[in-house]
Amino acid sequence: MRSRRFSLVLSITALALLAITAQPLAAAPKAKAVGSQLKNICPGQDCTFNTEWRARGDVAIYKNRDVNSEVLLHLAKGDAVTGISSQLVIRKSGLCTANQPIAAYEKLTRAPISLKARDRIAALYFSGEGYVVGTFAKKRIEACCVGTEIDCKSQPENELWLQVKSPSGALGWTNQRDKFAGTSD
Repeated sequence: MRSRRFSLVLSITALALLAITAQPLAAAPKAKAVGSQLKNICPGQDCTFNTEWRARGDVAIYKNRDVNSEVLLHLAKGDAVTGISSQLVIRKSGLCTANQPIAAYEKLTRAPISLKARDRIAALYFSGEGYVVGTFAKKRIEACCVGTEIDCKSQPENELWLQVKSPSGALGWTNQRDKFAGTSD
């Protein structure tokens, strides 16, 4: 009887010590729903809308955000269009984990947000110059991911469509961001 009581006390003590000393892991963020869309994302440090973008090579401009839709026009290297807007289609969010306490900020309000070591971010896209945009605590945040502050175990999967306007006023879409100067690299 005594050994049974001793085992019970020992087990309760061990569980209590574990509960006191263990640091809880931050809950993994839920992945963004497949097909979620973010409007007017202009990835890259110097990317701005309502400015001139020049084609770096041949670019197809489609009627809709679909490579199977009607091609409205073809741009050749050097042709200019105006960048109007964008749609970023999130196929799957990535997973990033803070390796140490870091400062981030809410994307919309620019309010500071402190991340603790092991906090997890559902990465939506990389905004340029070593920054990741994602969700944390039901807020859209941006955090630096250069160096060892954040470890991204999986990359976000997304598709960016840019809406452009030709000099003649035709509006169309392209998914070839890398073929434009003026949208950063």
